[in-house]
Amino acid sequence: MTKCPTCAKNRPLESHLFELSELCKYLGNSVEFTHYGSTRIVKTSVIGDWLKLASHLKKVDMEWWRYRDEMSEIYCPSDVDDAALDEEHFTEYSTALTRFMYVANAMEEAYRFIDKDYHSLDAVTNMPQNKRLREPSMRATVVIDLLSKESLPEHFFHIMKNLEITFRKYIKDFSLGVNGIDDIKETDNSVGLHFIRNLRNHIAHGVFPIIDNPEYWGDVEKKRNLLNLLFHASRASAVYIQVILFNFNEGFQSHDYFYMKDVWDEEGDYFESNCIIEIAKSLHLIGTYSFAEPV
Repeated sequence: MTKCPTCAKNRPLESHLFELSELCKYLGNSVEFTHYGSTRIVKTSVIGDWLKLASHLKKVDMEWWRYRDEMSEIYCPSDVDDAALDEEHFTEYSTALTRFMYVANAMEEAYRFIDKDYHSLDAVTNMPQNKRLREPSMRATVVIDLLSKESLPEHFFHIMKNLEITFRKYIKDFSLGVNGIDDIKETDNSVGLHFIRNLRNHIAHGVFPIIDNPEYWGDVEKKRNLLNLLFHASRASAVYIQVILFNFNEGFQSHDYFYMKDVWDEEGDYFESNCIIEIAKSLHLIGTYSFAEPV
């Protein structure tokens, strides 16, 4: 199958997540977040920590023979082969699912990072508390929809379209209910956030399907789409975090940033000239500056 020429310009997902985690670390921004009367500090470094876990995840190993019984030694070769296929299937499935959940946790923290920007909107300031959107994930959609198209990362809507295609096939394949997507438009900046939120909620509430190995029980096409959905949801979430960092940052404030800038002489100059907030718009693309080789 010929790869989409636009998607071919993207870094591998794991590399993309690593680069974004480093940008979060070097920014070192923090804000106060208040919810239901409780206040805490939200940090870009914590967003980066979740992304780093996702980027370094190699695989989630499944041991399909762990609970074998006394008769397992006399199983026929076909039973052994089936168990090996099951182990491979659920390892692949669990790895994709785990990576998305790490990224989703980063996304949840990113929502909280811009929550104050919702409450400071003119339309919201004079709004009664009981009329305001309740959750940071929904409030973030309002904030992001107000951004100019010029402030979005390259190929933003192409990435969101990939997510929408796989998400709509997912809810059709499994006859699943969703909320908050009936009135969204493909041109809305927040279009992908609605799919990400629904997918995250499906997983958190146990709705997301755990399908049998399609080699002999299930549907290969359904499995392929589920894996693609988790991939595109992770990619889109990372791109939204790029949007948030680019538009709502307070400049580079971390000790790590100033150490790299001030200690490395000429190499530090190279780092400083490349580690700029504008990189958030292209961090997902091959050929851009890499934090894997920062100096």
